[in-house]
Amino acid sequence: MYDTGGETALQEVSRRKPILKNRVEPAVEEAVVKMAFDYPAYGQSRASNELRKQGIFISAGGVRSVWQRHDLEIFDKRLKRLEARMAEEGLVLTEAQQMAVERKKERRESFGEIETEHPGYLGSQDTYYVGNIKGVGRIYQQTFIDTYSRVAFAKLYETKHAITSADILNDRVLPFFDKSYPLYIQVTYNRKNMQLRSRYAEYYYSVDDVQPEMIAFEERVISKIITYEAGKFQGEYDLKGLRRKYDVYSFSIHEAVEIYLKTKLRLAILKTKDELATVLNFSTPQATVARLHEAARRLFKDFDHHLGAKLASELTSYEQFRELDKQPFLSYTFPTLIDWMDGSYQEEFTSKLNGVYKNRPDVVKQVLSLVQHAIAEKLKGLEE
Repeated sequence: MYDTGGETALQEVSRRKPILKNRVEPAVEEAVVKMAFDYPAYGQSRASNELRKQGIFISAGGVRSVWQRHDLEIFDKRLKRLEARMAEEGLVLTEAQQMAVERKKERRESFGEIETEHPGYLGSQDTYYVGNIKGVGRIYQQTFIDTYSRVAFAKLYETKHAITSADILNDRVLPFFDKSYPLYIQVTYNRKNMQLRSRYAEYYYSVDDVQPEMIAFEERVISKIITYEAGKFQGEYDLKGLRRKYDVYSFSIHEAVEIYLKTKLRLAILKTKDELATVLNFSTPQATVARLHEAARRLFKDFDHHLGAKLASELTSYEQFRELDKQPFLSYTFPTLIDWMDGSYQEEFTSKLNGVYKNRPDVVKQVLSLVQHAIAEKLKGLEE
């Protein structure tokens, strides 16, 4: 084209020009962009509807056009820009913005992406088949990578059993990090077949913030689970499913009893068929069985008639159980389900009961029965 027409041939000859009069007014465009930052989780239709409530009329397509011009048309882009503004301006997030950030984090975790806080927070482990050596047999490599620092460890083995995955942790990984970071809060094994996350200390800013009591608690619970399961199945212990087992076995016995009775108490409250039955919030930590029972008595006339003989008896046993179960939660000395299952706390608790109710074996039997039923109900989570 240049050879035949010179520079004139290279100039833009298209008659298409942007129709500026079809552009929204600057004030509207500013409001649409502001909506993208204030409510990043909103889609174009929801944003259009919310703007209409403010007296700003723009279609869903118009919202999308504005967002496209500002590179904000999808949720991830809006959230990325919001995070950039947070870093630059030190913004304090609104509730809607915080929910959007949490939503992104949950979605990333569902795809195996987890934010790590420091070295020793998250480790990823896998088994790799190296090959076959004559006279030796198959060779496998256990590989462990600290996902924060990218420090990697590798060791060769002749087998790929669970014992070899534990050996590399004890032989190479833990000694390396023991000086500064004594415990991995999470470990992924064989492409997420095992992933462990603390139930009681999931979020903290540095390892210095972690209580030594919590670390001792985690070590005790995990060690007991492995010892109990290995003895139960009389064979080599497989790390698969340890996360699910930890989630259940690390439950405090008191918490298990609370959940067990809350479920039954809620059903009894719904039986009243009173319109106030739906206002009680069972999910808050402050809503203990004792407080909910007292609230139901005040709200509903003759409420105890809706309990039934068994639940009424269990609530009586619950009060007697509470008198003996007053160990401080934050000291991480409270008994867990694994302490009951391996017999260590069960024997201690029975001894306490017999000491308090010396001449009342019926009370001892009823309290033990309540705890057993609550634990059995919680352990059903291992069967699912």
